[in-house]
Amino acid sequence: MFERKLLAFILHSTLVRFREKGIEIDDKPLFWLSHLLHNVPYDLLDDEKSKISLENLVADVNTFKLDRWFKLEREGFLMANPEYKDNPLFKFEENEP
Repeated sequence: MFERKLLAFILHSTLVRFREKGIEIDDKPLFWLSHLLHNVPYDLLDDEKSKISLENLVADVNTFKLDRWFKLEREGFLMANPEYKDNPLFKFEENEP
């Protein structure tokens, strides 16, 4: 568990720094993606929090119009993990970018 907590801390603090850098250099995609993801590393330590975190991310993707980015990430995940192809999260709509 120590290793997972340490890795979660490192990922979280790195994403927070990316978010700060996004503000500093006025890089909106860097800011928003790191803002949306910075707490996810800690949520991964708990199964229920992971599910909630993914639901929140999907809602945020819709709110902040990050559909294209999220679709690319899902496609990349499916290429590496084809056994999840039947998961409802991977049912792409025809009108998606």
